[in-house]
Amino acid sequence: MENLLSDAASSGTPDAASTWSQAFPWLDQALDSGEALTWAGRPIDGHSPLFVDQSSQVAALAIEQFKGWALFSLFPYIPDELEPSHLLSTRAINVLSHYGITTFGQLGERSVADLFIMRNAGAKTVEELVTQLVAANARSIVTGSDVPTQTIVALTANELICERDGQLPAGWQFVSKSLSVLAQWQRVRGRSDSSILDPEAFVGEIPQDVRHARDALYSLTAKEWLDNEHQGSTVLEIIDQHLIGLSAREQRILSARVLTEHPRTLDSLGVEFDVSRERVRQIEASLMSRVREWLSDESVLHAHALAVLQAVAGLARLEGVLDRFPDLRRPVSGTDLPAWYVLDKFDESFESDGEWIAAPSLNAIRDELHLRFAQAEVAPGLAPWSSLSDELSEWSSLTDEDLRDWLQACGYTIMHGHFLSPAVRSLPDRAAAYLRITGASTRTEDIYDEVGLGRSMVSLKNALGSDDRFVRVDKSVWGLREWGMAEYQGIREAVSDVVAAQGPTALDDLIREVTGQFDVSPRSIVAYANAWPLETVAGIVRFAEQMTRVGRSLSQTRHVYLRGSGWAFRTVVTTDHLRGSGFVMPSSLASALGLQPGEKATLNSHVSPLTISWRAQQPSFGSIRRHLVDIDAADGDEVVILLTNSDVRVYRIDPNLSPGDFLRAKLALDGTGPLNPSEVANSLGLASSAPWSSSIHVLRDRGERDVANALVKLLGDNMAFDEDLHRGKPTRFSIIAIDDQLAEDA
Repeated sequence: MENLLSDAASSGTPDAASTWSQAFPWLDQALDSGEALTWAGRPIDGHSPLFVDQSSQVAALAIEQFKGWALFSLFPYIPDELEPSHLLSTRAINVLSHYGITTFGQLGERSVADLFIMRNAGAKTVEELVTQLVAANARSIVTGSDVPTQTIVALTANELICERDGQLPAGWQFVSKSLSVLAQWQRVRGRSDSSILDPEAFVGEIPQDVRHARDALYSLTAKEWLDNEHQGSTVLEIIDQHLIGLSAREQRILSARVLTEHPRTLDSLGVEFDVSRERVRQIEASLMSRVREWLSDESVLHAHALAVLQAVAGLARLEGVLDRFPDLRRPVSGTDLPAWYVLDKFDESFESDGEWIAAPSLNAIRDELHLRFAQAEVAPGLAPWSSLSDELSEWSSLTDEDLRDWLQACGYTIMHGHFLSPAVRSLPDRAAAYLRITGASTRTEDIYDEVGLGRSMVSLKNALGSDDRFVRVDKSVWGLREWGMAEYQGIREAVSDVVAAQGPTALDDLIREVTGQFDVSPRSIVAYANAWPLETVAGIVRFAEQMTRVGRSLSQTRHVYLRGSGWAFRTVVTTDHLRGSGFVMPSSLASALGLQPGEKATLNSHVSPLTISWRAQQPSFGSIRRHLVDIDAADGDEVVILLTNSDVRVYRIDPNLSPGDFLRAKLALDGTGPLNPSEVANSLGLASSAPWSSSIHVLRDRGERDVANALVKLLGDNMAFDEDLHRGKPTRFSIIAIDDQLAEDA
């Protein structure tokens, strides 16, 4: 710092031609370190469009290289009475107001580093404050405002004492000589009671030796002043010295009760030392009182703790702080505990979890984070990183990478350039957040890829369908209801709505209109245009006057059997059934139960009511999960659903039954003993006089070859009963003649 203040010292009284270097005497030091401010020697022009940018660059140097200097020293031309509130944003004003600071005179004793640890003072707030002070200092020297009266060093010429106890640092003679030169200069000026470094002493022409002495003192570093013999004790040495003074019992209680994450009970320690729990408590209280003395304001350990607190600046990675104070990594004597851990347990002004270190505590910083996250939210629990980083940089000096890591350490998650709060965990909450981020309706598969979290696609569909926040806008596309999008009701409803609005419509026009609105194939539209309640005649789709017969007859329907006044349906249990999903019902069975397209009905049961509906092209059963639980059915089991117009019952087919009873169970037949042809024929909807051959023929014809073959095996090798069947000749009881036979029987 050889040239420190040299230009300012020869500048004379401030005037309109003052340069940046004259306004900021420390600027030359920064320039000597390699910074290239080519305009530093130019006159200050507060009206120049470059003034703001120049002020920002000077502020950056002050923050980066002179953060330990008092603001009085950095900005010597700002009057004490200047009120920063006229220069600052509301956020910065609130920071100063918290400490009762209204004038520069109250602020000047603080350093830039002190600003960083002020409550709610983030990096941007400090940058704003320092930049405004730079501008104010520059304008003050140009306009000739009074030089501040505060002293930079509270040491007057008359108070200069060159005596110390013991051996002095190696640099003391050099410093003493420089101080003596400046003290003599003050006496020559008739200012013996003024500070040795009073800025007024260096205004105008000054002796060369005075200039050199001043520059030398400003350039002196702590390392140069404190040689190896005067470095002082490290924090580790100080802690060791304190702990050595404790008795073995006190050290044991301190370790077991304070220096641990799992404190032992007072009772257990009382047993160990053969004293009462109350005595252990008294010893612990006495120990903590001594710890507080070790950290008293005037103690060296307190100074080390304050240095750590300054480095933390609210929140920091512990590793970064330990890089600055490497002695804190080393273990305290007699333990395996690092010094930082012990200091953390002793000092309540900061807290660490081994990865992060915060002041005053991690919970306090988390609470502050939650409040600031709420300020950046665009929707409940959702904040874009761009807004969040701006909000958090006002509060923390962490890098963007560290901020993201801290957010995730606090339970926040990343999704496409946004952060989700810890409260956004459920499948529908994450789906809503994803839709808000995309800002458009999205396919179910794409939503699942982003928020599936190991859940099934069925779970996602159920969550979307049952949550009022979502609306299905196409067959497999979802949006948010708050967007006001039309809800998709299904292709059947869409086709019906067009015909209802336009009247009879050409099939080609109907296909163009519906496929233009929804992701559906023309083939599906043709199918719905020919299903109740619509019909297509000569290429025109219209509402049908009456329902035509749907599908096959009961006797042609696989796995459906007549049973007295009701019906039975046999099926194999799947995992979908066990999860509670519905499944397809044969149209003929739905018609037999009196259900019409567009309707639904509920059948009673002692286990759980069963809903059947015909809202789509194909009728369907509702969930039979509770019925399966009631009979302890598993995946792969065969069950039979017994139905009437009003009730339902389900039973499981036991594969260990005898062949005859096994067939009875599969055909939903009551009773026991040998089968007779009439009861089998009746269960298939045939006349009771139909022979075995007709029943076997119908079973094979409708795809139940397993039952037909089992029946053949049960009847034996006498093929006389099957003569017509072997010849391939249809009988009057074959499937071709069944409907006519039923009509005759009726």
